[in-house]
Amino acid sequence: MNRQDISISSWIVGKTSLMTKVRQYFVLQALPIAAFLVCTIYMQTKKTPWVDECYTYYGITHDNWGEFVDSICSGVNFSPPLYFFVNWIFQLAFHIPIETLRIESALWISLGSFLIFLKCAKSFGFPPAFLGCTLVLLQSNLLFEQAMEARHYGMFFACSAWLLFLLHSLSWYSIFRTHWHYPFLVSKRKRA
Repeated sequence: MNRQDISISSWIVGKTSLMTKVRQYFVLQALPIAAFLVCTIYMQTKKTPWVDECYTYYGITHDNWGEFVDSICSGVNFSPPLYFFVNWIFQLAFHIPIETLRIESALWISLGSFLIFLKCAKSFGFPPAFLGCTLVLLQSNLLFEQAMEARHYGMFFACSAWLLFLLHSLSWYSIFRTHWHYPFLVSKRKRA
């Protein structure tokens, strides 16, 4: 074995141990998310359904496309269509009780929290991301209340977090620096 082989193998071993440590850190974020899920699911059993949850349940429990469209177009449940469409498709295959919709909301918020954690860990490092996301997740009444309801707010939170996560490499400075002339061209075109 020559010297170059030893340095390459030590670099690969060093890289592997670094990746193992990174994966172990991300597993730590599962602990507060699991605590959040357990508390939310336990508290969901103590809560009675309210009118908006019943409207949500009614909006997805139809046997065919025509009934579903009539329900969405009735004005009671028209927003957001993606939430109702996804759950309507899912309920065609499985019977969904209202409690399952509540668990789905908790899962959406958990997914959104994890995506925000990943974004923050990439931007600021693990310790501040872990501390910040854990404190917000476990102390936010808004997230806790929305996770206990069979409504679309959890999905909205997860989709917003997903957008934030996907736009990690996009910075407004780089857009302005490379595309500073676009607002000028648009204003010139509107005057002409």
